[in-house]
Order: sequence, then C-alpha cells, then structure tokens
Amino acid sequence: MTPGDYLSSPVPLLAERHLQHKSITLAPRLQLVDVERAIAASGFGLEHMIGERAVAFGDALGEEDLKVFFLLTDRRLMGRQHIVSFSNTRKGTFHVNLPEIMQVKWISKTLSADLQVFNGANWIDTTLVKFAKPLGMFLDDLVRIPPPQRVPPPEPLLIQSADDPSGVGAAMARINQPQFAELLQIINRNFQANVLTQQAAADLTARVTLLDRTMTFGRGMREGWWLSPLSAADLGYLFFRMLGQPSGYWPQEGLQTFDFDLATSRGAGKAVASSAVGLAALGLFGVGWVSTPGSKPPSHLRVSLRDTPFSSSFTISGTNNGSWMQPLSDLAPKLLQNILSILTENEPQTIFGRCVYGWDEPPEQLAARSIEEINQKLRDLERQT
Repeated sequence: MTPGDYLSSPVPLLAERHLQHKSITLAPRLQLVDVERAIAASGFGLEHMIGERAVAFGDALGEEDLKVFFLLTDRRLMGRQHIVSFSNTRKGTFHVNLPEIMQVKWISKTLSADLQVFNGANWIDTTLVKFAKPLGMFLDDLVRIPPPQRVPPPEPLLIQSADDPSGVGAAMARINQPQFAELLQIINRNFQANVLTQQAAADLTARVTLLDRTMTFGRGMREGWWLSPLSAADLGYLFFRMLGQPSGYWPQEGLQTFDFDLATSRGAGKAVASSAVGLAALGLFGVGWVSTPGSKPPSHLRVSLRDTPFSSSFTISGTNNGSWMQPLSDLAPKLLQNILSILTENEPQTIFGRCVYGWDEPPEQLAARSIEEINQKLRDLERQT
C-alpha cells in the first residue's frame, strides 16, 4: 500500500473526524508498543498478507493491563470490553470486519451506553462506555460507504513481474525499515549469481517483507493463526530456546504440537541463558509472568505450528489447572505479549542467516552462528560473485 492509498482510504479520514478523544491515539502518533499490547490482549493480529495497518487505539482505563480498549485498523475493529451493571456483566473480546457491517445502533447517555453492529448474520456487542459516542458516530458514517470502498486495495507480500521475477525490486520500493534493504540486496545478488533459484529468492523476498511489516506494524495473523516469517523448523527451535525442551510432542501431517511445563521450563531457561533468546526468556517469567486478574498463572503452554506460504503459522494456548487449554490472550495476555516480543527481537537474525546460508543449514546450527560468522560468510559470497 502506498502512502496515497492509505490516506485516501476512508477509515483514517473518518477516524480523524470522529475519534478525537483524550484517550484515543490516531496514526501517525500511534505507538507500536500500544498496538502490540492491543494485539496480545485481543488475540487478533494484523492481516499482513494484504497489508493491514492500525489506525486508532483507545484505552479507556489507562492501566498497564488492557481490560477495556479498542484497536481500529483500516479493515477491522477489535477490542475487549468489561461492563458491570446491576443486571449483568458484559465481558470479553469483539472483532468485526468493516466491510461486513450493515447496520449500527448506539446510545451514549450519562448512565447508559450501548454500541451494536450487525454483520448480516449477528449483532455484535462492541460497547465501550467511554467510546460509545465517538465510535458510534464513526460507524454511522462508515456504513454510508459501499462495503468494497471502505477498505484499501490489498497489498500482497510478493509482487513479481517479467522484469522482476524474484519480486526484490518491488519489495525495495515498499519496505518500511531501511535495514531490510540489505537483506533484499543479498537475495538479489545470490539470485543473479544462481546461488538461489527464482522460487527460493521469491520466497525469501516475501519473508523479508513479512518481517518488515511485523516489526513496523505489529504481529500478524491469518485465519486465527499467528504469523512468523521463519520456517516452522526455525520457529520451533526458537520456542525450544525460549521455553526449554517440551514435555510432550504430537506430530501430525503438516502440523507439530508441543507442550511446555513452565515450572520445569524456568530451569531450562537458565540453562540457555548464554544465548540472546535465553536471556530474554528469563524476563518472560518475571514481569511477564502475569495472568488475568483473579486467576492463577499458567502452568503449561501448548504451541502448535505449521509451514504456510512465505511464513509459518502458530497458536499458543495455556492452562492454569492442568486440563482445559484456552488461548493465551485470554489467560495471560501480558505473557503472550512478551513471547511475541521475544520472537520479534530474534526473527531478524534468523532471516539474515537464511538469506546468507539458504535452507540447507539445520536450525540449531544456524542459531549457533554469531553475527560475525554470518557477516564473514556474506563477505565470502560477495567475493565469489
């Protein structure tokens, strides 16, 4: 998506008109850390496969733990509500695609507030008392726009052409983080020297673009699965370094599931503290070792992962009673935020290594290589080409 596409999209324009509130932050003032908090607390990531971006963030309480908030993107509205009244308690997350909204009804009075949206099949409760009026006015204007015109055109991870078969040229023009231009240059150089096939070069180009979007806009998700630019093998090894050896393993065709006993994994975290991931993981069980109010901290985590186009997809669930697994975003959102943050900190080096060494290097061998080793290998390749 070009800046022009984003600015001409109706969602940012309507947000600028209606969502002026002291507890709402609009792009471009929106901070990545707040988007990442909202992603972890809602359990919904951004659709990076089509270029989704955050537009507005509203935090009703202003506390470290997000209990009442919304995140508006150029394609969706998501958030968490907690409303206590004499008759009932309304608590949980909500999520709605903007083109699917057909009707809106809302009220905002001193003693009552309500905001409901109809997606053609169900009424969805999106009530946030503090934001019922500004969001209601925003949605009133939005539904007057034909659904296809409410969102910007999709921007895929990979754009290839006859003149640009690997997609590197198009990616160069679209990345947000300047440091990733070097990765794209490595891919292009290796492709031109026949070190990488067209398919391998295109795959790595798309992964670098996904990494760029993750680090710029926050963690991505597709069809309920979190996204990583790493392969499933590299991602799995990163989880092992972060959480220790799994206590259970269930392989299926195209899917791997691992259980981690966190009581024993704390010791495992100390055992790998010599690595960058291990050091970060120690913090995972410090400040991040927080469950939702009124509940015990998680005792076990379950991670499922699989390879998907230009990425790997994963889910993280947990339990604090040894039986029923639930999404970690519901059980311990701060812990989920820390896990996703550690992944984001370590994914660039792995992708850098893959751009230099390709896919033949085993994950544990690649992970053991220092930045100095990778840079030396890169210099050797440059002399050969």
